[in-house]
Amino acid sequence: MTAPVRIMIIDDAPNVRQGLKALLTTAPDIEIVAAERHAAQTVPIAAALHPDIIILDAARKGRFQLLPALRQQCPHAQILILTSRAEAEDVNYAIAEGVRGFLLKEALSTDLVTAVRDIFQGKTVFHPVLLSYLPPFSKPA
Repeated sequence: MTAPVRIMIIDDAPNVRQGLKALLTTAPDIEIVAAERHAAQTVPIAAALHPDIIILDAARKGRFQLLPALRQQCPHAQILILTSRAEAEDVNYAIAEGVRGFLLKEALSTDLVTAVRDIFQGKTVFHPVLLSYLPPFSKPA
């Protein structure tokens, strides 16, 4: 049997944390290792637990502050941003910080499970609404 994808959820709202846990644990290949409030204390917890993917709420300004610390302390973990809204600068900053996925909370529950699996397999996932925020790709000369 293949080991499950180990997930850490970071979100201020207890109802959101509980909902995400309930949704993701319906998938037999996903294990929730922690569900924490959005605070600086979550970085050492993440470093100790070694999640494969960290789902990070970034609904309010300043929420991206954890990204550099998470990338430094948990270089093995892939990060999926889950937010209620985003601006182009948020998406581009997240890309620069190595985020592997960026979904809006309006995404269907099946989209979230699929995104987790895709990110675990090394793919990058963005909500379709956010694709227009991505920087243009250079074509080889």
